[in-house]
Amino acid sequence: MIEHYSCGNVDFEAKFDKDGRLLCPKCRNELKVIGTDYRRVGKLFRCNDCGKASSIPGVAHVCQNCGTVSTPENAQLRILHEYRINEKKRKEIESIAGIYGPLVDFLEKEGFKIESPAFVEGKSGIEHPFDIAAEISGNRTLLDIRTDKESVGEIEVLTFFAKTMDVAHWEAILIAVPRASESARRFSRQYSITLVEGHNMNEILASIAARQIERPVAPPSYGEASAKIEDPSQDENRGEIVEPEEMTQPIERALS
Repeated sequence: MIEHYSCGNVDFEAKFDKDGRLLCPKCRNELKVIGTDYRRVGKLFRCNDCGKASSIPGVAHVCQNCGTVSTPENAQLRILHEYRINEKKRKEIESIAGIYGPLVDFLEKEGFKIESPAFVEGKSGIEHPFDIAAEISGNRTLLDIRTDKESVGEIEVLTFFAKTMDVAHWEAILIAVPRASESARRFSRQYSITLVEGHNMNEILASIAARQIERPVAPPSYGEASAKIEDPSQDENRGEIVEPEEMTQPIERALS
């Protein structure tokens, strides 16, 4: 994925490639210097055999005794009665595990049909992974949960946006634990992503519950979100939703 700074267009690199040059399909300007004119957002994996692209590679389990290869779907699940947790990852594991169950339970009680984890095929034919896909009355909400020791950064927002722009949805929600950085907040508004911040399950569920009470009339179009950016001055409120707003500053000014 490539993001063109001057016009805000984000699209697949193949759509920028014109006879060996990078030309923006939106504004038709040439992208020359990475980091100045553009940058790459997210990664895609392409199969060496069939050429199919995916945002995540295929996962296979190989038996250490006989060499049999199994997929997660046909592998036999056996409960381990003893295991050890990587202490360096304990806090991150506990923060994520403590959110999934209560969040799924809450959405199901609200009437949503839940798929978690979800793998959704986009308009491009690429299959994208999401932590939760929740659907009600024909409207799909896509959710991802991201954690960091200090704050979730803009790369996580841009990677999430790159997936959601290819998949039809009503709302895209990125949950940042314990908080999001200021740049992540700016980009979430620019690309119409609902950003939920919270240190724990109670803060996050309270924000999601508030979101259910007051929904937007309709999300801004991709063109509107790409062309404009909001006023970056925003107080940091823990456990509160950062709502998409109408943007007025050019992208290049916000990034300078």
